[in-house]
Amino acid sequence: TRMMEMLDKGMGGSIETFSIPELVQTLALNGRTGVLMISGKSGEAEISFEKGYIYQVTVGESLGEQAFYQLLTWNEGQFQFQSAETLSLKRQVHKDTMHLLMEGLRRLDENRATN
Repeated sequence: TRMMEMLDKGMGGSIETFSIPELVQTLALNGRTGVLMISGKSGEAEISFEKGYIYQVTVGESLGEQAFYQLLTWNEGQFQFQSAETLSLKRQVHKDTMHLLMEGLRRLDENRATN
C-alpha cells in the first residue's frame, strides 16, 4: 500500500530497494496506467502500462518482450512512475503481465543455474 501511494504521487526510488519484478507486480495487480521509467548503469528503460497490462517496453534499442527479459537482469538504478489517465499506445507486448513476469523470472533462474 505504501509503495502504491508513493507511485501514485509520481515518486520514484531505487531498484535496489524495490526490484523491477516487485514494481511490475504491484503496478499490474493494482491496474495502474502510466509509464515506469528506469535509469542505471545499463542505460535507460521504459515500461508502459495500461490498466495493469504491459503495452510497451523499451530498453535502449530493444523493444517488447525481449526488452522486458533484459530489464529483469538490472539490479541497480533509479525508477520513476508517471501515472496517466490513459495512454494511446499500440500494444507491442501481447502476453499477460503476470505470465511475462513469470517467464522472465524463469529465464533468470535458468541463467543463474548455468553460470
